[in-house]
Amino acid sequence: MYETIEAIYDEGKIFPLYEKIEVKRAKVFITIVENMEAEEPQGVPLKNLMQCKGVFRKFPEGIEYQKELRDEW
Repeated sequence: MYETIEAIYDEGKIFPLYEKIEVKRAKVFITIVENMEAEEPQGVPLKNLMQCKGVFRKFPEGIEYQKELRDEW
């Protein structure tokens, strides 16, 4: 089983940031990210997305959608 855990590596020790690691011993693959400064948030804030609520019509279920397409022809 593979599991990705965000952690800090400091002087030979690994400190998980969020969850406790349940295994006592395991083989690990480590990817080192050198920049430890806080990253700028990406994307659109949720409050801006809420302004778009209801813009797109709700998609009907599969069979209903197929019937709708056939009726257009």
